[in-house]
Order: sequence, then structure tokens, then C-alpha cells
Amino acid sequence: MSDEVYQKLLELSARREPYALATVIAVHGSASARPGSKAIISFEGRNILGWIGGGCAESYVAQQALEAMQIAQPRVIHIDLNDEVLGVGMPCGGSMDVFVEPVTPGRQLFLFGDDIVIDLLAKWMPRCGFDIHRNSINSVESCDLVVRRSNDSNDPGIGSDHPGMIATGLSIHPRTPAEEAVSLAARLLMIERQSTGEPLWRSNVMHTTPRASVTRIEPRPQIVLVGHNRITESLADLAVAMDWQVTVNGPGSCNGEYPQPVCRVLDDDAYELNEVTSNSYVVIATQHKGDHRILRSVLRRNPAYVGLIASRRRADLILDFLEREGLMQSAKASLQTPCGLDLGARSPFEIALSITSEIIARRNMMTCI
Repeated sequence: MSDEVYQKLLELSARREPYALATVIAVHGSASARPGSKAIISFEGRNILGWIGGGCAESYVAQQALEAMQIAQPRVIHIDLNDEVLGVGMPCGGSMDVFVEPVTPGRQLFLFGDDIVIDLLAKWMPRCGFDIHRNSINSVESCDLVVRRSNDSNDPGIGSDHPGMIATGLSIHPRTPAEEAVSLAARLLMIERQSTGEPLWRSNVMHTTPRASVTRIEPRPQIVLVGHNRITESLADLAVAMDWQVTVNGPGSCNGEYPQPVCRVLDDDAYELNEVTSNSYVVIATQHKGDHRILRSVLRRNPAYVGLIASRRRADLILDFLEREGLMQSAKASLQTPCGLDLGARSPFEIALSITSEIIARRNMMTCI
């Protein structure tokens, strides 16, 4: 990326102006642009810097960029340059593929207060794309969303009538300040992505009504993360904040950025998972590698929860395998696949937040008697 393009992106971000970056990723046959050519498209559909081909090709890319910005989703477009009738009006004798990436300013979130909940939100929400303003009275009116947790005499006096005031988090029955922070973070992300907050696979967990409000005293839950990637690293961050015991089982975890204290199991190549007990909450994130055999081993240990990170197609194949293995009864009791609440999660941290929310909901609702 040239310095000129980089500087323009910084300027647009500083002014909080939405834009789309179009990059030529492949050229077939004759075309005036080259792989790596870039153009910056404004929210009005104007090419403000760069060049990826003139005439109708540029116009078509601008149209696609506007649509991508409206739904905040990137896309790859194929441009036919062979025929001015069937293509985009430039008979160059080739075609090209262009990656269009929309960039929109993050929601401005105002946080007021000095407790652990506000501290955790200030740490987590930038990882979900939010711009944080904290305890700055002058910034309240310009913020989209507000979380206020303070009885301080310096309270800016934000009323409950503020259109972006978030008074409560997602209904996952939080019992600790850290769990309250997760519930608020989940609700903020759900609002941002206009999602339902429902589980992705089954809805019975979230809609189970406790029979009474008396809670059993149970040991700290043990989170067992099988596999290693950015999602498991984020899950470990959140679990440590909850003061849960965390074990990462996978040889690749030796190179991972995990917080302390986290136990790493590096020599369990067969994934025997001897650390899994009935108090374990297991998340399998091996990216399909051996996940069916891992599930078979885990379910036979009757854990409290098993979340499998997988595509819907892979999940269907896994369920067919478990049916043949005679493990569907155990799966119905503890398995969630795809796992996590539907918060509209996209990034690894957001996926981890959705899974953590689901674990909190399941644990706290099932510990009510």
C-alpha cells in the first residue's frame, strides 16, 4: 500500500468518514489495472484516490462499494471486460476480480463509572469495533450508546431517557460483576449487529425458567479449550476475567497468547482429554480436525457443556456420526453446535463473547433449583 493511500485512510478514519477500499486481486487476459491496484470510494460513491480501471469498470466498482457499505459486509466482485454489451462497457479483452472492503466508524460508546464492569467494558468493546468515551461529560450527547454505573457526585446526570442508554445486559442471569460485564457486552454487540440473542442451534437453554431463586454453591467451573486459534485465545481472556479455571489442550497452544493462569496440555496428541469432568465446559475449536473423535471422547465423560465451533454442514455430519455411535442422548444434554448466542459475531473475540455468554446462561440457569 502506497504512503498516499495509507495517509488518506488515516485522514478518513480521523474524521470518522465511512469509505470502501477496492483492491484488484486477480486479472485475467487484457486489463488496464494490475493485481494490487487500489481505489478509495467515498460514502457518496466517488473515487477519491487510486485507480483500478476507468470508465464503466470504475462506475460498477463504486456501485458495489456503496452496497457493501450499506450492509457493512465485504465482497469479491468479478468484472467482465470482454464485451461492452454483456460486460461493463469496456471491451479490453479480459476480466478482473476486485475485493471491496467497507470501513465504517465504530459506534461511539460512553461509559460512566469506575467499577470492574466499566473497566472490563472499556477493555473489551474496542475489540468489537466500538469507540470508547469514558467519564467525559462533553462527549455524552454525541455517543450512540451509553452505559452508566455510578452514584458519584460528578455524575453528568444522564437520564434514562437518553436514546442510547443501556440499563441492563443480555438475560443470561449474571451473578458476578465480570458476568454482568459479559451480559452488557453481549447486549451492546447484539444491538450493533441487530441480532436476536438466541442460541444458534437450539433455543431450549435460554428459555428454561428456573423453578426457584435458591442457588447451589458449586466449585469454580473449568473451561477446557480443545485446539488453538484466535478464538481460544479470546475465550481464555474472558474466562480468566470470570475467575474460571482454564485449560488449553493442544500442541499449538505453546505459541499462543494466553493470559495467566492458564494450564496448557501439550502432550495429549490423541486428545484423551483426561482433564474433562462433569464440571467442565468444553469448547472444541480444532477447525474440523478430528472433532468427531474428540466429541466422542468428551461426551462419554458427561461434561456440563460442550460447544463445537463448526459450520452448519459440518455440524450435521457430526450429529449423524454421534447418532451412529449411540451418543445422541448425551449430545442432547450438553452439546451446542454451532455454539454461542446469536449476537451477530464476526471477529474471533466476538465469537468468544457469544460462547462465553452461552456458557454463563447455561451454568447459572442450571444451578438454580
